[in-house]
Amino acid sequence: MLALLVDVGLAATFGQLLLTRAFAAGPPSRVSVVGLTQVVFALGLDVLFWGHQVTTQKILGMLLILGPTAWLLTQPRRSGKAEVPLLAQSDRHPGRLEVLSSKPAGKSSRTG
Repeated sequence: MLALLVDVGLAATFGQLLLTRAFAAGPPSRVSVVGLTQVVFALGLDVLFWGHQVTTQKILGMLLILGPTAWLLTQPRRSGKAEVPLLAQSDRHPGRLEVLSSKPAGKSSRTG
């Protein structure tokens, strides 16, 4: 039993190291989608090693996990940057924030 736990720990460590290298080498949005294939592999191994049945409930669960991600991948990328409001404490209403202006996301107001 201890040997099995050590093997699982080593496999998990090796897998995490490879996943970290993948995120460093490729675009995170694509790499994270590949990570979701573990759901499909887990179901396959569950059937293969433990003989469990593939049920409608399991398939629906997989679709709930993989469906939104697949939908996002099929959508065209937006070309513009999102507007981010600049907020500050309100002088007129203490304890509230008010919008000063908006600027494109990713732009820093710091210089130098």
